[in-house]
Amino acid sequence: MAGSKTRPLLLLAVMIALFLLAMMAIPLTSPASIAAQAFPTLPLATFVTPTFGPSPTFTPLPTFTLSAPRTPGACPQPVNLIPGQLVVVTGGINVRSEPSPSAPLIAYFSEERLVRLIGGPACGGGYNWWQVTGFGGEPGATSGWVIEGNNVGRLFIAPALVVPDDPCYSPLPLAVGDEVIAVTGVRVRNAASLAAYTVTVVPIDGRMTILEGPACFNGINWWRVSTTYPTTGTPVEGWAAEGFPDNYWLQSVDALTGAVEIPCVLPLTLRPGSRVAVNYYDGVPRRLRAEPNVNAQLLLEMPDEIALQIIDGPVCSGGYNWWNVRVISTGYVGWFAEGRPGRYNLEIISR
Repeated sequence: MAGSKTRPLLLLAVMIALFLLAMMAIPLTSPASIAAQAFPTLPLATFVTPTFGPSPTFTPLPTFTLSAPRTPGACPQPVNLIPGQLVVVTGGINVRSEPSPSAPLIAYFSEERLVRLIGGPACGGGYNWWQVTGFGGEPGATSGWVIEGNNVGRLFIAPALVVPDDPCYSPLPLAVGDEVIAVTGVRVRNAASLAAYTVTVVPIDGRMTILEGPACFNGINWWRVSTTYPTTGTPVEGWAAEGFPDNYWLQSVDALTGAVEIPCVLPLTLRPGSRVAVNYYDGVPRRLRAEPNVNAQLLLEMPDEIALQIIDGPVCSGGYNWWNVRVISTGYVGWFAEGRPGRYNLEIISR
């Protein structure tokens, strides 16, 4: 039993001895050599010393000088009008409290008005202005300022050559039973007054028959007429204003057909190649016709501001100067009436 207990101890001792002999057979290495093997020495990198060139030269930015604000141009030479005289102001014009485009609005002339000058001219906003009275504006407004014209030479105001001691022009030579034609859109009212109720509007070339007149009111000659409603053809009667010399709203059918010759005013200064634009204020489109005559074939209703090129003309017919024109956008060619002073149907773009 004693021998069997000591046998494991002998085996353990032998194993320890063998381990020690094995360790003695391995060559010893110093810590420095171990570190050298683990971390080999690398060659040092060669650094190049930078060479700096001359400093770059910067071109200075240009200096901007703000110019002085543009001053409005001087007003053109005013027309020869005298405070105290009667004048005709075209339709579509604003009446303002001061001679300035930005002044408060007092009234609006939707149709031509006969008014009296009481002041002016005054330059405001690059335009000439005249002070007028004799219109119905806002309560308490007895006078106001209207612009003389635009910057392309079109005038909105003209002297009224009335008969002395008579607030109206000499009336057209019309008689009861005469047939008249509307030169522009004509309002037929229930009384001879611009403030009266509008019964109907007779379109351009619409026919009316004279029943009574003339009656002078608002500085305009009025005629009682019979016509028909444009949409239903129902007969209707009322009062129509004849307009003003060189700008009548009514014309005798006999005059337009040549039975009575009507002279023309001096035409606009145009030539072949000139460019113009259709221009109107009453909302009634003007018409392009096949011949220079208000009874000629209708080719086209011309929208406002459409551009035209003059081909030939003018030709005087029925009291109107007519121009042979080409519609630039469509190529249509026909005859177009230029209108009359104070209510031209054309505005010049280039001569």
